[in-house]
Amino acid sequence: MDIHEFASQYRLRLNRPIGWPTKNHNDRVEDLIFGRFGELADMGDEGRFRLRLLAVPRSKNMSKALLSRRRQALAAGLELKWKSDAESIFYFDPTNASQVGLVVRLVGAKTRRTLTPEQRQAAKDRFAAFRAAKEAV
Repeated sequence: MDIHEFASQYRLRLNRPIGWPTKNHNDRVEDLIFGRFGELADMGDEGRFRLRLLAVPRSKNMSKALLSRRRQALAAGLELKWKSDAESIFYFDPTNASQVGLVVRLVGAKTRRTLTPEQRQAAKDRFAAFRAAKEAV
């Protein structure tokens, strides 16, 4: 499973960071799933993904949130790779549904909306009316 399949399966927003190097050590484009408290990335080895908890902006409240989330990740059995005051990096298995649910909640990732057929048709009608009004002007 790669990061694109993972994002599609769990309806997560996948982004390419602007201004960051576009190639990593394996000459692959690195796509990330950003959240309020960090990011998720594909490590490209052994089918593991990386959870990076990062306290940005640095403040007392964000540091407390980071420490609380670090404790929750350790209690859930995620593999701790790096720990500092402002950052923690964990490895997790993307095929383990319980770990994935916790990781998505810990990172605060935004999910994509899933539209029903009625909502999709209503949106098409609104856009058609907007285009017609725009052409009339």
